[in-house]
Amino acid sequence: MPGRSSKPLFELMTGRRSAAAAARARAAEPRPSPSRAPSGEEPATYAIRVTTLYLGGAILLTLGVLLYAGGYKLGFNAGKADFASSLGAGAADTEDPIRDPINTNQSVPSDPIASTRSPPSNTPRTDPAPAQVLREPQATPLPTGANVLEIGSGPIITYAGMAQADPRLAGVNYVQMGDLPRDQAAAAIEYFAANAERIIAIPLERRGAQSNNPWYRLFSLEVPVPSEQFAAMGRDRRDHIRRIAQIGQRWRRDERGGSDFSSAFYSKYVP
Repeated sequence: MPGRSSKPLFELMTGRRSAAAAARARAAEPRPSPSRAPSGEEPATYAIRVTTLYLGGAILLTLGVLLYAGGYKLGFNAGKADFASSLGAGAADTEDPIRDPINTNQSVPSDPIASTRSPPSNTPRTDPAPAQVLREPQATPLPTGANVLEIGSGPIITYAGMAQADPRLAGVNYVQMGDLPRDQAAAAIEYFAANAERIIAIPLERRGAQSNNPWYRLFSLEVPVPSEQFAAMGRDRRDHIRRIAQIGQRWRRDERGGSDFSSAFYSKYVP
């Protein structure tokens, strides 16, 4: 019949399927991106790793710390030098030299007992030479058979005999050894003098003053210590007290002394 296709039915159906498949294939093809450059070249991109960023930050931080530390040290040294120079200049202008009160204002004579005696009238008076703070023992033993209680006169027993005046200096610290009756005090003074230690004994007014054998308090004249140097001379003080205790132990053991003076200590002399 006119207007009808002469193709068989299966051919028509196959043709339709082919057309549909072709249409689907065209639809699945990738279309050009609208943002693509007209020249067809894509823009360049760069990828940076996170570890690279951390490494760069750590390097910059380290450099900053080093620069800060170097600048701080330079500034600190400069300020320290300026302060030291200004301090040195001020101290040199205002401070007085340190003086030893034992050797200057309150010098201890080498023999305080002898210094209290008046020189002969025909002999010019000379001031005693100042003794060093740490002196070698200078006591001289008494003659054989002599007794300190029978030499001189006065209330104070010394290694050179009886004396009127106390040879100690006010404000200076001396070793206080202990208290003994007069006979024992005199025996201790003679024994210590034989061992090159000068000892004196001061009468105690409230302890047996009216008896035949009053009590005395013993002091050592060796290694006097000014109050200003009490802490600085700590080693000298300890050595001196140790020496007194050693001599005292021998005196008590060999001579049956009344004390070994193991509790001796330094005390300031206040008249």
